[in-house]
Amino acid sequence: MRRSAFARWSTGLAVVLSALLFSGPSMAAGGPKGFIKTTMTPFQIAVAPGGVQLFHKETKVYGWRVSLLYGTQKKVYGLDTGLFSDAYALKGLQAGLGNQVLGKMQGVQVGLANGADHGAGLQLGVLNRAKSMKGLQLGVLNFNDEGFLPVFPLFNFTP
Repeated sequence: MRRSAFARWSTGLAVVLSALLFSGPSMAAGGPKGFIKTTMTPFQIAVAPGGVQLFHKETKVYGWRVSLLYGTQKKVYGLDTGLFSDAYALKGLQAGLGNQVLGKMQGVQVGLANGADHGAGLQLGVLNRAKSMKGLQLGVLNFNDEGFLPVFPLFNFTP
């Protein structure tokens, strides 16, 4: 019986993800480590909280990061997608249900909830938060400590 290409691909992906989930680094070893430590990578796959990801969180991503459930990375330059994503610096597009940049964000965040400590660009979502944001926030509630008002519905911006 021949299996379709999609069935073979999805089975292979399930095996890889299972291996990552069940052989992940120990939290007792000092926190999220990832499986490979290098200075940079063109892609990153994060599976779950606790550092279950392909590359160490210190590895700079120049390309595409996929967070299947949750991922954290120091620096992402390019496309950051997934359900829930954390980064300490982002230049590019971050898209998912929950997006957070704990440092400087330059680019666009699209999701249900977006957060950036210091941003420049656009936040598009239901709930947007920034300590300081040079740019535009579009959403149901927009928090920007340096905005024309600290909290404003529908939009907020820094004049």
